[in-house]
Amino acid sequence: MHAGCGNSRRSPTRDVIFMHGIAVKFASAAFALSSPLLMAAAGAPAYVPAGSPVTSIPQPEDLLTIPGTSWVIAGSMRTRERPGHLYAFDATAPAPAPRALYPSASAASLNRARFGDCPGPLDDSRFTPHGIGLSRRADGSFELLVVNHGGRESIEAFDVTLGDEGPQARWTGCIVLPAGASGNGVVALPDGSIIVSKFLDKADPDFLDKMVNGQSTGNVLMWKPGKGWSNALKQDFSGANGVAVSADGRWLFVAEWSARKLWRFPLRDRSAPKSVAVDFLPDNLRLTDRGTILVAGQAGDPRGVMTCKGRGTPCPQGFKVVEMDPKSLRLRLLAQGGDQRFGGATGATLAGPALWIGAYYGETIARYAPTPR
Repeated sequence: MHAGCGNSRRSPTRDVIFMHGIAVKFASAAFALSSPLLMAAAGAPAYVPAGSPVTSIPQPEDLLTIPGTSWVIAGSMRTRERPGHLYAFDATAPAPAPRALYPSASAASLNRARFGDCPGPLDDSRFTPHGIGLSRRADGSFELLVVNHGGRESIEAFDVTLGDEGPQARWTGCIVLPAGASGNGVVALPDGSIIVSKFLDKADPDFLDKMVNGQSTGNVLMWKPGKGWSNALKQDFSGANGVAVSADGRWLFVAEWSARKLWRFPLRDRSAPKSVAVDFLPDNLRLTDRGTILVAGQAGDPRGVMTCKGRGTPCPQGFKVVEMDPKSLRLRLLAQGGDQRFGGATGATLAGPALWIGAYYGETIARYAPTPR
């Protein structure tokens, strides 16, 4: 998700902004959304700012750690000056330096057996990565899935291999999203299926008004090899954002961004879904090695977060990162903050002893260390 800033109360005139190339008109009314059954993460943050952040990665919206390694992959969103990239850095380095993972010199190789409907290679000059997800195949290799908005609304797939100098990525195919769908988060299931959150419909100019009012703007989609797209869930969402699957494959988690809710849906039985309301806008979700779910998000409102850059108001703003127990849905506060140096967090991952936090705004991945005891 895009992160950013708050906004002041304005008269209910109608404005027009552009996001992902969509002309969006909305009423500039103040945001108001109640949060019943609020579950706030109590106590002091478990992590505090530490030195040596990773810099020179424009708009690092989402990030993840390659399991069993100290390598972190970050998706760098497209800017006016440059196309999007995938970067990698070694989280154990005293001063981690990012290196380009994609575009790279590795030749593209379309896997037609898995991605037979892909129209062709990705246009590197238009690459616009958003949410990312990594899965380990049965043979131990990794597949990286990336939500892309550049040139086509799609899921782009990459083989990730580990060498002496770290990870390398090679493009292997794509899945074009259904017409009008603008994706956000992505996660793979063990059977090869792919789950994607549909954040909004690109044909709907009033989606931001709907988010402000907690109304539905999209849903969660599932792609199955040989069968294509379908709705993964019967429920619609107001700003479906991050998605994650529990380590045992039992539950699917969805961040309903503009409704400020975290959802848990069963994947193996017909038990009822559960949700918990939070006191921030929950963005990307990340499964940890200990089986918990990291949730990063902004301490703001949907309109302010999505329009502050285009309207010249201060960016970014406050943020929180919490850790959720998948069974109890209890939350633990890991980090919070926000200033002109870093704020508006959208994603987080644990690598080594540190918590790494990215944001769509700026060029920094912040490093947070465990709070001294």
